[in-house]
Amino acid sequence: MNATELPTEHFDYVVVGAGSAGCVIARRLIDAGKKVCLIEAGGDETNPNIDHLNTLGLLWHSAQDWDYYTTPQPGAMNRKIHLPRGKVLGGSNALNAVIWVRGDAWDYEQWVQSGCPGWSWDEVLPVFKAIENYDGEITDSR
Repeated sequence: MNATELPTEHFDYVVVGAGSAGCVIARRLIDAGKKVCLIEAGGDETNPNIDHLNTLGLLWHSAQDWDYYTTPQPGAMNRKIHLPRGKVLGGSNALNAVIWVRGDAWDYEQWVQSGCPGWSWDEVLPVFKAIENYDGEITDSR
């Protein structure tokens, strides 16, 4: 739906961006009994390239890509570097071949010291290992 089709009702929260984080935040708020409006600039595209890792590069410079570029980079012979960012339900994860990188252990410890229990390196490391070693069922797209 577009903005003109939004119901004329009130929301407890408006979450802007339906990438990985936005979707999780919206779901957690809904689970807590809150009324949430999740807004995404892109659509809920059914572009088949999103589901197939070998064609993800075809999404770059598409309607699902914000098509950002850096300023000229002196260390790269003043080239502007393309930064594909998702403009679609799922956000940039829809464009990045589901690649992710663990943060540094120090960062997680800082989160705990800042009042975020459950995020220490020792607590998240088993989750990372489980994700990295997941070998679930075979599907049509896997």
